Amino acid sequence: MESTCELYIKLDYLKDNMSETIFMKEISQLQELVMKYIQNDGYPLSVSSQYNCQQKTIRLKANIRV
Repeated sequence: MESTCELYIKLDYLKDNMSETIFMKEISQLQELVMKYIQNDGYPLSVSSQYNCQQKTIRLKANIRV
């Protein structure tokens, strides 16, 4: 059985003139945190993301097999 969890995050703390590279680094760190937290429970998972640099938003989607 597979479960899906979606997180929508707005990163207000980032500056308006930040580079896409910095934004991508933030996304990567958030993905790692989500995976680390869920993997501690021993479930296999995958995490994907979509982002909008101008709006400073990230959508993380985790698929978990239970």
